[in-house]
Amino acid sequence: MNRRRRFVDLLTRSSFGRGVSRVALWTAAGQLLSLAVAPLLTRQFTPEDFGTLGLYSSFVGFFAVTLCLRYELAIASTRKDTDARALTLASLLIVLVMAPIGALAFSLVRSQAWLGYGVLEVWGVVAVLVGLLSIGTGLAFRHHLVRHESFTVIATAPVVQNVGRAAVQVGAGFAGLGALGLIAGEVFGRCAAAIQLAIGDRGVFKPDPSSGQPQHAENQIGRARSMMRVLRRHDRYLKYALPSGLLDGTAVAIITPFVAVFYGEKNAGLFFLVQRVVTLPV
Repeated sequence: MNRRRRFVDLLTRSSFGRGVSRVALWTAAGQLLSLAVAPLLTRQFTPEDFGTLGLYSSFVGFFAVTLCLRYELAIASTRKDTDARALTLASLLIVLVMAPIGALAFSLVRSQAWLGYGVLEVWGVVAVLVGLLSIGTGLAFRHHLVRHESFTVIATAPVVQNVGRAAVQVGAGFAGLGALGLIAGEVFGRCAAAIQLAIGDRGVFKPDPSSGQPQHAENQIGRARSMMRVLRRHDRYLKYALPSGLLDGTAVAIITPFVAVFYGEKNAGLFFLVQRVVTLPV
């Protein structure tokens, strides 16, 4: 009883607890919206369309682990705000490198028709690139906002994502765009959420007032060297969190492609739909 009371007090009396509760409630609201439009989408799109979406989501979900090389995990826990800011900017720069690599990897997989990915058209490469860029930037901004307890921005981002995704997918369904419409909605939702987080954390791009130095070219070089030192101090996330994350991501992402290869794209689509509904509470 005492433990339950302490837990309730933590959620209701502390600012951190109230923020976490707000994030959970808004996230649940966004998930309920996805669940509400699912019956309409299943009438607008074929199981094969959802199979294509499942393949896209599996690849993007797997490669998302590598986008910041797991340095985003250090943003909220590092001791100094200057280090957190450096880690955020470094993570954003890493995303600009890793996202095109992911798109190239997807292009190779698609061209060789490995794991059933041959069903996706060339536009899938662009969708993967934009999707990875939005996911990576969202990860960096979200962890920096967590550090500063900006829970209102964090809480509204999933709602923005789900509303944008649902609106585009329903509209694409009426237009008869098929799998292209489903993936376009997925990409649009993620971009909208990333923009929401970036606007809420736009102060990260402002010059560091604690430096007290003008932002000349020489100082920019010094900032780059300082950023590299911060990355080296937190390289345990690269060494340990990245490999474990890849293992976990592979275990989740490989299922839909395997279903597509052994049981066909239609059954992969049905499996993807069931998987999305079952994992909604998570």
